[in-house]
Amino acid sequence: MMKLKTIIASTFLPSLILMLLLISNSPMANQNHEQETANPDLAMMNYCYNYSVHPTPKAYTMPKCHYKNKILYWDGAIDISLFYHLKYVYPNTARLELNSYGGNSLDSFEIAKLVREMNLTTSVRQNAVCMSACTVIYQAGIKRVAHDTALFMYHPGHIGRGWHTEWIDQCYKQGREVCRKTLVEYIENTQKITSYHFHLLEVYGASKDFATDFQKTPMDPDWFYRGNFSRFDDLYLKAGELLQYNIVQQLE
Repeated sequence: MMKLKTIIASTFLPSLILMLLLISNSPMANQNHEQETANPDLAMMNYCYNYSVHPTPKAYTMPKCHYKNKILYWDGAIDISLFYHLKYVYPNTARLELNSYGGNSLDSFEIAKLVREMNLTTSVRQNAVCMSACTVIYQAGIKRVAHDTALFMYHPGHIGRGWHTEWIDQCYKQGREVCRKTLVEYIENTQKITSYHFHLLEVYGASKDFATDFQKTPMDPDWFYRGNFSRFDDLYLKAGELLQYNIVQQLE
């Protein structure tokens, strides 16, 4: 019986999920999605849960979303599910409200491109945050607003704590040459991501002075343990401080 259930799950569920995605892109489906809250089934499928916007928002790790009056509120991690919600679930979104500590950098680049294509307004509301991968999505907004209590954070690309444990183990097991090549790849990849992130900030309207001033950030004391090979520390700024860089365009 368990074997049969496994076979059914492995063959039927992928087809069901694909069917839901195709249905969600139909005109009838889009009309049904224009409700004040998300379709629970699609939201669960894309790891986004319905909730009422709390007056003191928290940047939940697991994404939570709420849709009302063509505004999509996104609280939590940045990942490809945000792309799918914008493109397929709520294609008539006019404003994206962000509250996130960040997430997947590569996903954020694709989401930012979509945000600009959709001509969305991006916003960070009172007491909310937009950090790391969130910042390039915010920057892609055709109009960018934020509450003066909103907090932003920028940092170079890094691997994350604990990376060196696996790397040192590889050095012992596979030899110095493999160890060296792996380290070079880590360094190149994180620096490429950092460079592209700041390039996109400028493409989407940020002043070139921002990247210049960011490079004046003090050195990260934990750069090695975080795999932060650019070595610049995290930069925290309030919304009002970003007006001069044309990142935030309007306080509200």
